[in-house]
Amino acid sequence: MKTFVGYRLPADPGERGEACVIVHEPGKSPRSINPRNDLRNHSPTGVEWGYTGSGPSQLALALAVEVTGSDYRALDVYQRLKFEFIASLPVEGWQLTEDEIRAAILTIEEVHNAHLQDQEAGSDSDDE
Repeated sequence: MKTFVGYRLPADPGERGEACVIVHEPGKSPRSINPRNDLRNHSPTGVEWGYTGSGPSQLALALAVEVTGSDYRALDVYQRLKFEFIASLPVEGWQLTEDEIRAAILTIEEVHNAHLQDQEAGSDSDDE
């Protein structure tokens, strides 16, 4: 199972260090996460977390692709993942498993699908 570690490089006092995310996979060397700017280029300066800006959008997209293995699925869910998960990560750093991120994505998808079903049911009753 993949593990993701977000940390900050040392910075001058009062400043926030550069955000880094390392992916650990059993049997493989640790690597930096691919921000997937090729899919959406929200933040050419890199990933971030702990708020709802462009850097957290890029991290949400990168994590969604890593966990789902699907560019399409990741593009569908990453903005909601940012608001509901990435924005609340501790600014100083964090560690998450693939299962934790997958659970968050599945919850987001279930809520979204239920909302779509409610909308469809509402439009069906309008036809009567």
